[in-house]
Formats: sequence, structure tokens, C-alpha cells
Amino acid sequence: MDGVTASKDDDDDTTHYVELKTFRMLNTPKDRFTFERYKLLAFWIQSYLVGVPTIRVGFRNESFILTKEQAFETDHLPRYGDKHW
Repeated sequence: MDGVTASKDDDDDTTHYVELKTFRMLNTPKDRFTFERYKLLAFWIQSYLVGVPTIRVGFRNESFILTKEQAFETDHLPRYGDKHW
């Protein structure tokens, strides 16, 4: 767990843990395969076991500069890995 998100509404108790990850940009089919087959599985195992509902992945270029960010719901990760896991 790397952080938390919280609602600004005092009546809403929706504090959730969030996991932060980085990976290289998915420029080739091999990059996508590696990400879906290995990285998402590792992200899912780590986050699911401790109840982290959201994983935010920053995609970096070859100069290690983040160029894109995407949120993944932990419960939905097995759908990405269906063909690989």
C-alpha cells in the first residue's frame, strides 16, 4: 500500500488504499505480453491479498519520464490476464 484516497465529504467514510506502480510504455506486442502475463499477475497478488482496491500504474519512456497514467481496479485484473494465467 502506497497511499490512500479519501472523500472530502465528512458523511462519506470512503477511505481506500491505493498501490502505485511503474512500467515501461507498451510499445510492442512483447511489452504488452510481459505486462499482462507477469506484471499484472504480480500486481494483483500483492494488492488483492491485503485488500487494496485500486492500482495506479505510471507508464514511463526510455528516459524514465512518466508519460501516461492508468488506474486498474484490483478485482478486474484477472480479466486482463485471462489468456495468460
